Amino acid sequence: MLARLLADLEAEVGPLTVMVEASDEHDAPLWGDYHESWPYQDRFEARTREECLSCDVLKAFARTADHHVDELLAVARRIVSPEQATLTQAGLGFIEICPPGVDKASGLTVVAQTLGVDPADVLVFGDMPNDLPMFEWAGWSRVAVANAHPALRAVADEVTLRNDDDGVAVYLDRLLSR
Repeated sequence: MLARLLADLEAEVGPLTVMVEASDEHDAPLWGDYHESWPYQDRFEARTREECLSCDVLKAFARTADHHVDELLAVARRIVSPEQATLTQAGLGFIEICPPGVDKASGLTVVAQTLGVDPADVLVFGDMPNDLPMFEWAGWSRVAVANAHPALRAVADEVTLRNDDDGVAVYLDRLLSR
C-alpha cells in the first residue's frame, strides 16, 4: 500500500526523497534516500526504496525539492484518503505518512485511558501541524509556542513564548504560581 501511495504522489509532484522507520527499537536508524537536510544523520542508513518497502513500515517521511512541505502535504491529502494513511508534517521539511488513524491524539488516548485521565483535564503544547489532532483531542487547554506553524496558532487557546525561549516552562511556572 505504501509503495502505491508513494508512486501516486510521485506521479503528481515528481521524484521524492523517502525514508522509512521500520523498527521500534530505541535509536533504530531510518532507512532510505540520503538528504542533507535530515537533522538526524547519525540515525540514518542509506537503503534502496525496494529494501525500505520490503518489510513492515511504522512511518514514512517524504519530501520533494520542488514543493514546500505545506504544499506537498496539501497535494498528498488531496490524493490520499484518511482511510489509506494519516498525513502530517512536523517542521522537518518532510511530510509524515503513518497508518490510518495513527496520530498524537490516538497516542494520547491510549495513555489517558491507561492512566484514567479524562481528555477534558488535559493541557497540551505544540508547534507544528502534527499537533493538530492532539489540540482537537485535549479539553482543558491548547497552547502554541510563539514560533508555531500558523495552522496550529489559529486553533490554540493561548500562545506562550517561543520554544527557544522556554515558552512551555514559562507557561507552566506561571500556571503553578497562581
